[in-house]
Amino acid sequence: MATTLVSIALPALAGPVTESFSGAAYASDGNQLLYRETHYLFSGDHGGERVVLYQCPDGRAFARKRSRDDGNAQAPDFDLVDARVGYREGVRRNGNQREVYVQRTSAQPEQADALRLPADGVIDTGFEAFARLH
Repeated sequence: MATTLVSIALPALAGPVTESFSGAAYASDGNQLLYRETHYLFSGDHGGERVVLYQCPDGRAFARKRSRDDGNAQAPDFDLVDARVGYREGVRRNGNQREVYVQRTSAQPEQADALRLPADGVIDTGFEAFARLH
């Protein structure tokens, strides 16, 4: 397991941190902490960015997600990396189109396909913007 992803997750972002908040996930009985996540929101000239760090109960980071809003807050591009097995998934621009991708382990090749998003479609952290709008 990676000792920390902070050095990967937080450098060279589009602007200053404008907000941060944390949450904790517990087992269904409510007694066992499964993981914590901290969201860092950044503002910038080209829309907002968000970095989410996922941490084990002992504080070691095991994953990070970075999302970028370039004009459609409810359908941002994002990249999730889980360092435990080298898992990656996300949505990104490829020319004028968008694509969804996944890499199940670091030893497997990435798979990608075109994404046809409906006009009111929602992607990942964009659910928050969708909920606020509706």
